[in-house]
Amino acid sequence: MQTLTLRPFLQTSQVILRPIEKKDLNAYQTLFQDTTAMRLHAGGPRDITKRFHNWIQRWDIHPYSALAITDKVSKKVIGHAILGHGDYENNPYKGFSEIAIILAPSYWNTQYGDPKSGIGTAKKAHVGTEVIRTLINYAKSLKELAYKVPCDVTEKQQEALERLCSNNKEWQVHKNRDGKIDWIYLPLKEIRATCDKANTAAHKIFHKVFVEENKGTVKPFGKERDLFTISLK
Repeated sequence: MQTLTLRPFLQTSQVILRPIEKKDLNAYQTLFQDTTAMRLHAGGPRDITKRFHNWIQRWDIHPYSALAITDKVSKKVIGHAILGHGDYENNPYKGFSEIAIILAPSYWNTQYGDPKSGIGTAKKAHVGTEVIRTLINYAKSLKELAYKVPCDVTEKQQEALERLCSNNKEWQVHKNRDGKIDWIYLPLKEIRATCDKANTAAHKIFHKVFVEENKGTVKPFGKERDLFTISLK
């Protein structure tokens, strides 16, 4: 199993993206239980405690996990960003990671505020656009450094993966406490994101950054969501 302890400190003109810390739990609980913030996210409002602690643990072995979006001036946690686990798609040469962000509603469509008190720069860039663009650039840097990314393995894929790994030591996997493979490390080939079609503001941002800026694609992902993809050669 590869061991990675990268802890990125990513900056945009308005915010800082840093690995979450235990002290962020209350802010995360407030964000993930906000009915407005979570209205168009799959699964809706939820208790994030268990997953929050899983994200913290993942920083010990992965090159990415949950990042707190913090205002550069006030240092307040205003959102969540993640370059998350993809799913193993039965191709040991292709891995992907999925971008997701959640912003507190009071920061939606923020363009320009008071630089002395918080959010706002002369560039007037949207916070969400900046964050997504920064996550994509970080993923590209992992690709350039040849880091492999973890992809989730289902129960049905266990047996075939065990045979694959026993015959070829090239494949690196992580096993849980029960000795079963829960993810396999694969070369990063794609960056993905899904967005509810009704979330018009987020949809425009993803289209701008994924499709227009990075020559990505967009296609239906079920009845209510679209899938955005950037191919990394």
